[in-house]
Amino acid sequence: MTRPLVTAVIGFGKISSGYADDPVMARHYRYTTHAQVLRDHKSFSWAAVVDPVSEARQIASSQWGVAHVADYTANLKNREEIEVAVLATPPGEARMEALRALPNLKAVIVEKPLGRNFDEALTFLSYCDSRKIKVQVNL
Repeated sequence: MTRPLVTAVIGFGKISSGYADDPVMARHYRYTTHAQVLRDHKSFSWAAVVDPVSEARQIASSQWGVAHVADYTANLKNREEIEVAVLATPPGEARMEALRALPNLKAVIVEKPLGRNFDEALTFLSYCDSRKIKVQVNL
């Protein structure tokens, strides 16, 4: 078996963790959040959460057991270890900042839409291509 990929979630709101407590969603979907998948999937080692909201970081630590939390990706102590980033932020500069701050990134799972406009989406993809970062858009 291969070693799990060290993973960070950038943006820790409803999409990342909040729907895990929603009983209606749970009736229809086994996994309703990124947090649930990362907790249970053996191919990922969930190592970090980045969110500017202190309450979100506290939930990541206390409720999900995430070892490393930070307000910005550049402030993440283990950022050199991160191989996969789940980008659950709105499109824009926060995503690009996360990419630039993670020097050993191999892949991203990014929430739709990829950009606020076509040019922004192309810029994101071009940057990832230049660093050979695989991109998966979450649908």
